[in-house]
Amino acid sequence: MGFSMNLMRLAGGALVGACLLLPPGCEEEAEPPEVEFLAPQDGSTVASGTVDVSLVIEHFTLVELEAALRARHAPSRLAQWADALLPGRAAYAHGGEEFPEGHCVLRLDGVEVATLTSTQGQVTGVEAGQHALEAELVYADGDPLDPPVKVQVGFTAEDGT
Repeated sequence: MGFSMNLMRLAGGALVGACLLLPPGCEEEAEPPEVEFLAPQDGSTVASGTVDVSLVIEHFTLVELEAALRARHAPSRLAQWADALLPGRAAYAHGGEEFPEGHCVLRLDGVEVATLTSTQGQVTGVEAGQHALEAELVYADGDPLDPPVKVQVGFTAEDGT
């Protein structure tokens, strides 16, 4: 199998970019991100108040919120150059990362209650009753993955358990 390489040159011969094009079927696809709950388990009963959360996350890198905010507000020279040459372009482009990075948003009964930057965390203020807890992976800038990567468990919280 062969391949082709395209080089882009400006007037005067300056090299500005290169692209390696592989024949169809030769591209190595990155594994899609995954998230699942270790705790609480679906259908479990836990004590009301503070609920421990434990996740397994694969093919996705969790980053600290401070680092995400710095990256969001301090664009690279390449991004500044692209903004100058391509006004109106999307502020963030996603999808080319081998392992996307960001954080995990927790929603209790549809309401955002926590943002995790590690696979362990807690949800506080959980009242007695039946609940749905959702974990969704989002990019560092807060954009959801496409397609969305989320999982939900149902559990019961009881007083004095």
